[in-house]
Amino acid sequence: DAAPPRPPEPHERRRQKRYVRPAILVRSARGEHRARNWSIGGLCVQATDLPWKHGDLVDLRLSLAGQPDVTADAQVVVVHVNRGKEQISVRFQSYRDELKALLKTAFLEHQKLVG
Repeated sequence: DAAPPRPPEPHERRRQKRYVRPAILVRSARGEHRARNWSIGGLCVQATDLPWKHGDLVDLRLSLAGQPDVTADAQVVVVHVNRGKEQISVRFQSYRDELKALLKTAFLEHQKLVG
């Protein structure tokens, strides 16, 4: 008797490596939240009170925690909502120069933090 085949791996939505540090703060019309993690492709926002749903386009103001002068406006699209984990995943819709600069600064800061 052969063992039954293994179930398929869960679908992984992530395409880029995720980072936790430095923290990115996310401001929307609904207040300020913290990104649980971030990548060059988007953010996972830690939030319980956001009414966003899959497919929504949302305008955000991002900043690096501890570096209030490093900011960027970003338009994102909601790609996943997990109310149980209190998180919402968003993908950057476009990459303006200020968003590119914020992500570059965040990545360089991450490199310093991890050595």
